[in-house]
Amino acid sequence: GVSRLLWAGALRHAWEDEVSGVRRAAVKTLGSFASSASFSSPSPSSSSMDTAAAASIATTTRGLLKRNLPGSSSMTKVYAMAEVRVEILKQGGSVMFDLALDPSPQVRLESLTELHRVCSSLRLDRKQIETLALSMNDSNGAVSWQARRVATRASCSSPTDLNILAKMMLKILSETKSEEGSATMISLLHRLGKNHKGFGAAMLRKGMLEMSRRFLQESQPSSGGRKPLHLLTLKDKGVQAFMEGTGDWDLLANPHSAASFLNR
Repeated sequence: GVSRLLWAGALRHAWEDEVSGVRRAAVKTLGSFASSASFSSPSPSSSSMDTAAAASIATTTRGLLKRNLPGSSSMTKVYAMAEVRVEILKQGGSVMFDLALDPSPQVRLESLTELHRVCSSLRLDRKQIETLALSMNDSNGAVSWQARRVATRASCSSPTDLNILAKMMLKILSETKSEEGSATMISLLHRLGKNHKGFGAAMLRKGMLEMSRRFLQESQPSSGGRKPLHLLTLKDKGVQAFMEGTGDWDLLANPHSAASFLNR
């Protein structure tokens, strides 16, 4: 207990140090600890587990570990994470999100790089979601890009939280000038949606996703199949990619469900 307190105190001094290089080194250390907690085996034989088996472990929220069973890519076994590992992930993630708003772009980038490794294992709160949304629009290009990558691995607990990330991505997409940049953002929106199956429908019903009336009308099936989505805004195309990711795009193919959105 005493040694752990001394270690935590020393590390805290490091991430609060006035020298950015020291803070950056502290972030790397925090990231290593969090990553180790995230991907360590829950069984006593973890020290003998080979690299391939270790790589097969993925964490879920609520302090659980999920690992593919030997010889199977679909069958998994779920374990409870040790309390100390859950705490390391929680505290490490909290500090790294704080440092994602550090005055130094190098520290911000390092924080987001480390968060990308463990974000899928974290249960983000509203403050962390808002921090991530701000970081996606960072003035430093490398920082904003890394934040967008982190967002695609985030696990939001409610449609309202997810809407914060989706709304920022759609805003960035609508302001993107190049075709390559637009295609990248649309791809990121699809990945964000894919990580939140079924959330798109709830967001639509709550009126969170802003879509043009023309977009909804042109999404309807016609005798020759769906009408081409040309002349639509980038934002509309981003919403489509997001909805396809969540698995809810077919709602708009159903005349009855689509009509409820058209009549809003």
